[in-house]
Amino acid sequence: MFRRLAAIAVGASLALSLTTLPAQAIPITTVLNTVSVDVTGDGVVDTVEVIKYSDTKYLLQVTTASRISGVFFTSTFPGDWGETSPWGGAVTIDKVKGAELMVYNWGGDGVGFSVYTWRSNALVSEKAPAAPLVKGWYLGAQGYRCFTSHGRRYIDVSNLVANASSTVWSGKIFRSVWSGGHWVKISTRKVKLTTAKADPYFGFNCGTITK
Repeated sequence: MFRRLAAIAVGASLALSLTTLPAQAIPITTVLNTVSVDVTGDGVVDTVEVIKYSDTKYLLQVTTASRISGVFFTSTFPGDWGETSPWGGAVTIDKVKGAELMVYNWGGDGVGFSVYTWRSNALVSEKAPAAPLVKGWYLGAQGYRCFTSHGRRYIDVSNLVANASSTVWSGKIFRSVWSGGHWVKISTRKVKLTTAKADPYFGFNCGTITK
């Protein structure tokens, strides 16, 4: 794997969104995760790897049939939560073909995470939609629900709090639509929901997550 990476880097086809490294500067490190999923949206399975460089520095790397692209990111999540990897999974979030890739950056009562997607032959960060509680991608007291309606892709980001008997959940839901290559907020609504109706807004509900 790393010999192939070095060869492609020498050929100037290694695209790192944050830092481009010469082949000789790429150390042998620990591959924590290897997942096969279509990231580019061309119908062909790609290889996704999470590579550990240090206790807090990682590389998320995608290998396609013709190129390798990756982003370095910082994560304290494994130490914060006692996990072995910051890998969150691959899932289809936006309207563009191909899976998005999630990595956890930190953990506490909830978790902060980043989403990466494939654009113009490179792996890049996807900006989070508007949210009622925490700016950026965050799971905990904030939940996500994706859906498609009339050919348009939407994402609801919620912050719901239960009453004393946990039978009614009150809070806000921000709705955004995928438009012009990013999420555009279109509404804010205050809600009071039963547990059954609130359930789709808890956690990350955008489809099957490939781990």
